[in-house]
Amino acid sequence: MVTYEELVEANLAVELPMAEDGVDTMKAKVPKVKIAKAIWQHLCVLWKNVVIIKLLEKSINFHILHAQLLKEWKTEQEYEVIDVGIGYFIVRFATQEDYSRVLMGGPYKFFDLYLTVQSWEPSFHPARAKAPKTAVWVKLHGVSLMCF
Repeated sequence: MVTYEELVEANLAVELPMAEDGVDTMKAKVPKVKIAKAIWQHLCVLWKNVVIIKLLEKSINFHILHAQLLKEWKTEQEYEVIDVGIGYFIVRFATQEDYSRVLMGGPYKFFDLYLTVQSWEPSFHPARAKAPKTAVWVKLHGVSLMCF
């Protein structure tokens, strides 16, 4: 289990090749780093088997969530869970099969709350994320056949 903070700290020493023009001028005292398109595409490939998850209506402790995922998701290989803050977690699967099974499975409920599962997207940022949605099955008892 790796926290987001540990992941960031481990990657602080990594240097990425820059685009030809390198660093932009300082705007609002915050530097902008340009990354070549080929490098960006390579970085995105590394995230192809990653889902973003969030428990609706409530925050959950990392260790409790991880234990629940182990019970619910019967994957062929291990996966990595990273807390990215504001109740969001990312899960990196070792295989495409495990990724697809979890993404297409569900709905998942933990502690009577729905767990949203969505595929990773490059622009995802927890602070700017829209309210997650999930498909659920609703069973209505006693509905007339005319309503079907």
